Amino acid sequence: MDELTKPQKQAAAKALLDLNYSAAKIGELLGVDRTTVYRYSQEPDIMEMQHFATEIKTMFMIRQQELLAKVLNQIDENLKDEWKSNNLALLFKVLSDSLK
Repeated sequence: MDELTKPQKQAAAKALLDLNYSAAKIGELLGVDRTTVYRYSQEPDIMEMQHFATEIKTMFMIRQQELLAKVLNQIDENLKDEWKSNNLALLFKVLSDSLK
């Protein structure tokens, strides 16, 4: 199994440990030390890191939208009715563009 990449070895180590194979046996199969098998099982793999990055991006986007909504609500409360209808859409665009 020397032709496996590190991410493939990490995935195999995690899967085999989950199936209760011994770390020593997994190490033999993968051509690594048993301590490396344990380290591989604890390190996040590429898919886990990508999932985490996506979750973080989503949280930040939601937070930006929440802040924008609060700003718009405050503006809305302070504006007169005749001014709102003409300029609120333009104001929203300007604020939206500034968050990009």
